[in-house]
Amino acid sequence: MIKTYAQIDTQGVVIGYTQTEGEINASHMIEVDDGDVVIGKQWDGEKFNVPAPDQRRVITDKLAEIDRKAGMSRLLRETLIAIGEDKVPAIIKTHENNAAALRAELVALQ
Repeated sequence: MIKTYAQIDTQGVVIGYTQTEGEINASHMIEVDDGDVVIGKQWDGEKFNVPAPDQRRVITDKLAEIDRKAGMSRLLRETLIAIGEDKVPAIIKTHENNAAALRAELVALQ
């Protein structure tokens, strides 16, 4: 009979599967039912859970979204601001203020 095992990393997050006819007895291999979808979930010793999002990743994703909405890179936005406050469109100022707040959150997480 083929057995399916979830492979977990050092944080307990499932990173892959292994199927074998033999039994595997290893702390980083958790037997699961064939067809269970647990990739990306975290093993707590008893069950798989959806891990809390990494705050640093959430913030950097928000920063990337600000850049996408502004239609320019942060470097270009900061260059425009350096050129002169009166020459910068209000929307860019708003995006930069939002980005500055998120960067402060990143610093606070360190």
